[in-house]
Amino acid sequence: MATLRLHQKSLDVSCSQNEGGIDTGGMFDGRCRTSGCDTCFTTNHSEAQEMKSKNKYQYLFVLQGNYGYGDGWEDLTASDHRKDVRAALRSYHENEGGRYRIIRRRELNI
Repeated sequence: MATLRLHQKSLDVSCSQNEGGIDTGGMFDGRCRTSGCDTCFTTNHSEAQEMKSKNKYQYLFVLQGNYGYGDGWEDLTASDHRKDVRAALRSYHENEGGRYRIIRRRELNI
């Protein structure tokens, strides 16, 4: 089984008539270089999706509160979606006093 680079994605290409893999020679013309057949090329897109690398950073929306006691801005809640943080902001406004803000933060994705 050989690996080709097509449009910046890694795809596995196999030939049913060539057990040891295929020699593409750096070119992709839709034909097996060993046997010359047109139908033995198959691309496995599910494996290409699994090989997709995850992002280095995770982007979060963070709700912060400042209650005025000299402690500064404290993180109250965080979410990937702004909609969730806005709902939390409404509930904080209804139930507690203080000042609030929503910031966007980038954290390492572990």
